Amino acid sequence: MKGIALSVCLLAVLSVNPFAACAQTKGITQNLALSTASLGGTYYIVGAGIADILTKYIPGMKVSAIISQGSVGNPKMVDSGQS
Repeated sequence: MKGIALSVCLLAVLSVNPFAACAQTKGITQNLALSTASLGGTYYIVGAGIADILTKYIPGMKVSAIISQGSVGNPKMVDSGQS
């Protein structure tokens, strides 16, 4: 489980890093919403951890874990631009 969480975190950092570079060059903060699942569930806990790590270690980046309907609601939120 620890290896999977580390892999997910690394993937998130690598996929978001170009946005952080743009935000840092322009002197603005890039705000991102990371859709997870219900509060207290495993996906929310992992998503909140990833959001904290990205916010802490990428300058100019603020990531928030938001509660969603999980695998049913997340694609809808991405499609509508909410996440």
